[in-house]
Amino acid sequence: MERLDNTISKNNYTKMEQFYKAIDSLCGNTEDNEDTYNDEYEDKIFEETSNVTTRIIEDENITYLKIDSFDVSKYNMDSKILYEFYDEIRDYPNLIIDITNNGGGGMTYFNDLIADLLIPKPITVSTYMLAKGGNNNRFFLQLEYVFW
Repeated sequence: MERLDNTISKNNYTKMEQFYKAIDSLCGNTEDNEDTYNDEYEDKIFEETSNVTTRIIEDENITYLKIDSFDVSKYNMDSKILYEFYDEIRDYPNLIIDITNNGGGGMTYFNDLIADLLIPKPITVSTYMLAKGGNNNRFFLQLEYVFW
């Protein structure tokens, strides 16, 4: 409790709260109901479904995309909405992708409908596996050669 109540933590919490309120304000969220948007932005709603929400926050500048889940059963419906939205905002320099409280789902949804369409070149990550030596691990991992 001491760490939560110290001055540095309290200042950080205040800054975080101000930051998130500013983001909510940019997205048109009101304090009373985070799903209610200011009248100023209502005419700029591009498309909204139960899983995908898209908004143009500032003409020719900022857009917003919220995806509640990467549910593969919604792939076809969402793909049509997302393709149209991406086409509409092609020249916009800023896209906010909100996956707050996203329930997860399939990587196919994420890769096909978000990453592949928005990232201009492939991104790779090297991975390494370390395992303790021994015959049991060698058999379990189906290794012919073990370098230890």
